[in-house]
Amino acid sequence: MTEPCRILALDGGGVHVIAQAVLLTRIFAKYPDLFSQIDVFTGTSAGALLALSLAQKGENGLSFFTPETVASMFKRNYSLKYIPSAGIVGAKYSNAALAELLEREFGDLTVDQVARQVLVPAFKLSGPPEPLQKTPGEWHGQCFTNIKGKKCDVPVKDVALRTTAAPTYFPIYQNYIDGGVVSNNPAALALTECKNKGYDLAGMRILSLSGGTEQEHISTENGNWGAMEWMSSIVDVLLGGNVYVSNLMCRELLKDNYCRFELPLSTDVPLDGTDQLSILIEAAEQADLEPVYKWIDSNWN
Repeated sequence: MTEPCRILALDGGGVHVIAQAVLLTRIFAKYPDLFSQIDVFTGTSAGALLALSLAQKGENGLSFFTPETVASMFKRNYSLKYIPSAGIVGAKYSNAALAELLEREFGDLTVDQVARQVLVPAFKLSGPPEPLQKTPGEWHGQCFTNIKGKKCDVPVKDVALRTTAAPTYFPIYQNYIDGGVVSNNPAALALTECKNKGYDLAGMRILSLSGGTEQEHISTENGNWGAMEWMSSIVDVLLGGNVYVSNLMCRELLKDNYCRFELPLSTDVPLDGTDQLSILIEAAEQADLEPVYKWIDSNWN
């Protein structure tokens, strides 16, 4: 009999994590046994904070993501507070408040000590080469995981600060930046790691949740753009553009055993939109989850 491998994948998205928490609250309320059936929790950036909380604390991990807590993660970089170009000449926010929250939540817990299986990506700016790299010092994506008992003695708080270090928003942390540079939807990364660890594709099921998307676009057809023109949108393009690739790969490999839910938003909410949390909460509370419910009924088990 094929060993089941049910994966919950959570996109990165800054404050959008609060919408994911609301969506999961609704899903777990309708399916009380579903949480215990999840084999792997994976998330990128803020989605990784939620994945790690769930993997270690169970459904109680959802209670961490209140509007007050999410807003407190975005503490202004006071050294640049009164500089109009903050975010250009230095990170817009300090990671000190988030570091304090993570210390309280996880202490010295390491990834291989997390109660449930988890996978979190980040992007290393330099260092020893990975197996597929030939040049020492080359930057590369990296996944922190305990799947199938893999040894990973990196503290959870450090992994969380690495994967949330979004360029221009937060400082580089331990030579790592945001996991969204690798894959903002980590579903395909988790699928690959699980397959490499012996899980069969036939037993895999992936539920992938975004934290809210607007139909973003750039209308310029032949723009002669340089750094100044790209400045306002390049981070969002880099972090959001690779979601398509992950979706395509998972859909192709798993067919109907992959469920992707994109929470629609009527207005754009930036990664640091702490004054728009109510918009995200309301959207998640009112979202039509019937397609997700039908998929769970038909494909989860």
